[in-house]
Amino acid sequence: REVEKAEKIVNEIITENPKSVEAHLTRGRIFLLKKNSTDAVSEFRTVVTERPRYIPAYLHLAEAHVMNEELDLAIDTLLNAQKVAPELEDVMKAMSQVCVLKKDFKEAESWLRKILDKNPEDAFSYNMLGKALEAQKVYNKAEVAFQKAVAIRPTWPEANYNLARLYLIQEKGKEALEHFETALKTNPDNPAIYLSLGYIFQKSGEKGKAKAVYEKALERNPNLWI
Repeated sequence: REVEKAEKIVNEIITENPKSVEAHLTRGRIFLLKKNSTDAVSEFRTVVTERPRYIPAYLHLAEAHVMNEELDLAIDTLLNAQKVAPELEDVMKAMSQVCVLKKDFKEAESWLRKILDKNPEDAFSYNMLGKALEAQKVYNKAEVAFQKAVAIRPTWPEANYNLARLYLIQEKGKEALEHFETALKTNPDNPAIYLSLGYIFQKSGEKGKAKAVYEKALERNPNLWI
């Protein structure tokens, strides 16, 4: 209801002032919220045309293209943004994310390393780098990347989960256990963590612990087995 009210107000502003960049930007964001990515593209293109140095418009336009599954157009949009702001991390992060969606993991790795050269305390980029390296099956380097993400943000559930999952892939159950348990503390409703813990306990012959974990998983997620 609030979105509908906001859209009505913005439409009235655009009717009175068709060149209002702020109004077109807001209407584009509203369209994204409503999953209307086609009209969002149109709004953000208007903003980019009227204000070609305004980076948020490029980022939103790329997001709308991704929602439309137009990944090449998203890349082109972000390359144009980079011409305006060559060193802006937000643009490089968005580029790396689109490259991952395209499964161009080597290119994603390249963008992420550029970010980390400038900002070696960026846990998000280390976590993304770990994903890109894992996808290339470079497990030893992926492990280092996830470890760095965890070192920077020790309680971040996603980085702990990714590191634990990578350990599990490499049959390092003891190491995986520690990070799954850390991830669970801050993300106690994630069924994948419970299932992974249960698998580790089963594999090590600790059937009682496995049973307790699975029961906890069902308690948190009653529809898990349906």
